[in-house]
Amino acid sequence: MVIGVFALLGLFVLQKAFAPRELPGAREIYAALVIWTTMTILLDPHGVVLSRTTARRVLLWCLIFIAYLALVPLNPVVYPKYIVGDVASLLLPAFFLVCGYRYRDLFFTLPTLTRVGAVLAVAALIALAFPDETGRHQPPSLLLIAMTWTWFMLSKTRARCLLAGLAVLVLSAVAWISTVRTNAAMVLVAGALVYWLHPRLRYSVLLGIPALAVLLVARVGPIRNRVVGIVLESRFKTIASGEGDESLLGRAVEMEDVIRTIQREWPPWRYAVGYGHGSTYEPYKSYMGRNVTSEDRVHNIHIGPSMVFFRYGVFGIVLVSAMAWLTLRELLRIRSEWRLGRAEPIGIVFTTTVALYGVYFLLFNSIVDPVFSYAAAGCLCTRSPGWTRYQDQHHPAPRSLLEATAG
Repeated sequence: MVIGVFALLGLFVLQKAFAPRELPGAREIYAALVIWTTMTILLDPHGVVLSRTTARRVLLWCLIFIAYLALVPLNPVVYPKYIVGDVASLLLPAFFLVCGYRYRDLFFTLPTLTRVGAVLAVAALIALAFPDETGRHQPPSLLLIAMTWTWFMLSKTRARCLLAGLAVLVLSAVAWISTVRTNAAMVLVAGALVYWLHPRLRYSVLLGIPALAVLLVARVGPIRNRVVGIVLESRFKTIASGEGDESLLGRAVEMEDVIRTIQREWPPWRYAVGYGHGSTYEPYKSYMGRNVTSEDRVHNIHIGPSMVFFRYGVFGIVLVSAMAWLTLRELLRIRSEWRLGRAEPIGIVFTTTVALYGVYFLLFNSIVDPVFSYAAAGCLCTRSPGWTRYQDQHHPAPRSLLEATAG
């Protein structure tokens, strides 16, 4: 059953690499992933061993968002496909979590994580050969970025450190070539987060390479001219030339439309719970033809907090804030344990990935990414008492991010 989960997750990632904007195929694979994880749980419910607290939290999470279906009939227009998609994206992390307690290989072993990383790396390289109609490529996954930095930070020998550092630089180049600027920036954000978790000279050197590159570009005329030429031919040109960025302006206009829809359509009680699953807003300014329904409504909202408030109100914002606090608390725990020499690769990878998705969430709705669902469930699993017991029973165990970076 675990093989099926990983096969579908890998298929989704590879499909996005070959066809980044082809939604029908991605939706079908996503649906298959939800169905497969559900069947994995239902076919062997007695094999799932959850603590009472975890079971209650999972059940409460599922019941809350199932209860939100009661708001659907009150919406101006109802779109079943959007409702199903919203519910599935919120329940998938819970399904992954329960599957993880049934099949420990889903999260608890480094060989598994290494194989996932290999698939993500292959997908990132394949994507370079398949741009969409705008010239953009599917960027490297945030899980792959977190995994590569973790490999680098835990490397114990000079050879491993150099190899992992090279991998970080290659990943940075792939993210740049994709021309998805947010992901290119996330490589540096991940590096800064790693440095904060465990400051060491080697991280300073690798993080200093971009600064050195900027200095070289600024000082050496031929290099400067060539780099400026490349930048001005890419989607980074608006940053380099000081122009207004079309993508960011589009998100700002989208937020204006969401706010206007709220002002025109919401009674006071809606502010507490939002519009619910499958909700849509009326585009006054952000009129993108391919996103607009026949009733002149739009479902997709890019900016995460705006999307959460529109669909789930103040309750949703409180829930997201609580998740952010839990992630920060987990990062602080990792930082503290690392100082004591108790760094654990799996927990670091999943927690760092969730933190990166949290930053990404400010500009993109990352909840719909099944890789986020997998990482979020992994982060919760590695915080559980069951994870501690599993570590004790299987210690020592690496065979991982290249033998847990040997030494």
